[in-house]
Amino acid sequence: MSVDSNGVPENRFPQVPAPSRNFESLKANDEGEGNRPLDERQLIEMTAQIVAAYLSRNTIPIAEVPEVIRAVRMGLVALAPEPQDVHAPKQAPAVPVKSSVGREAITCLICGRRQKMLKRHIMIAHGLSPAEYRQLFQLRSDYPMTAPNYAKKRSQLARQFGLGTHAKRQ
Repeated sequence: MSVDSNGVPENRFPQVPAPSRNFESLKANDEGEGNRPLDERQLIEMTAQIVAAYLSRNTIPIAEVPEVIRAVRMGLVALAPEPQDVHAPKQAPAVPVKSSVGREAITCLICGRRQKMLKRHIMIAHGLSPAEYRQLFQLRSDYPMTAPNYAKKRSQLARQFGLGTHAKRQ
């Protein structure tokens, strides 16, 4: 082992900087975007970070570094979820789309449950955002997520309390 000018043993590998990327964004978030396949850039960054951390703590021959990189990459690829088929068949709705919107309630097309506010139900019970729900059943972007009478009642209450107005404060 060689020694530098200060008498400190030199490391065979250069010092690895602290990770510059935050991979917390790959975890599932409230939008339901988790569990998506890794893109090539993320795969390269994660492989580099893992290999750099491994090499900073372990001494291996330089000839074995490509094998370590290959093994880490293959491990990450094996852990990544399978990409979903873009042309997956459309799910059949539990009730006809035309009759799913009533004055007092909206019926969930997945399970058939009647709700005043569908957005919360589909996020909790089915793990879908409103956009994903609309895409699943090929609904228009203006398909309601709230029963019309309920929305009207909430709007009247908001106006009654002066919400949304720029009233002058005394």
